[in-house]
Amino acid sequence: MIKLKEKHIQEHSELAERIHRWRIDKKLSQQELALKSNIGRSTLSKIENEQLSPTFEILLKISRGFGVDVSTLLASDKKNSFAGRVCVDQPNDQNVLEYKNNKMFPLAAQLKGKSFECFVVEFNCFRVEEFGEWNEHNTEDFLYVLSGELEFHNEAYDTIHLTEGQSVSFDGSMPHACISKGNIVCKCLYVFANK
Repeated sequence: MIKLKEKHIQEHSELAERIHRWRIDKKLSQQELALKSNIGRSTLSKIENEQLSPTFEILLKISRGFGVDVSTLLASDKKNSFAGRVCVDQPNDQNVLEYKNNKMFPLAAQLKGKSFECFVVEFNCFRVEEFGEWNEHNTEDFLYVLSGELEFHNEAYDTIHLTEGQSVSFDGSMPHACISKGNIVCKCLYVFANK
């Protein structure tokens, strides 16, 4: 978990309120939703009370606990929903998820019932030694390099170096770390589907 940043207090407040409201609407206790989400009740309580900002992995678990996709959980209630299977948008700072090693900008957040999720990701870590704990989540993942160069580190294979226009598909449960190569932030299209 990461501590809340001042500039994102409103967005985190809306997310915390949404999780709390949805839980109450579904007549779930914190313990029940925590069990469905495979997270600790105290973690859920801290998220609902705006004391902690959930990591990407925790967001995946909470969305599964509610039986929705991540973009549905992140979509602001203040936005207009599209009635069909069309959604036009672009990355912006409105619902950005900021972590130590990257920023994730949700795409097509209003489009409900998708079988996959899309984000534009900016990787802002330049040394694997500084990355910290590697990512692992129960998804099938795809990264397409939009700009910059990416080093894809993983436990099973040699480090993969990707440049603009190249992509990698991988099992998200395999521990991995994405690092920008050189001194320019690498920007990628990130698509994943829950297993």
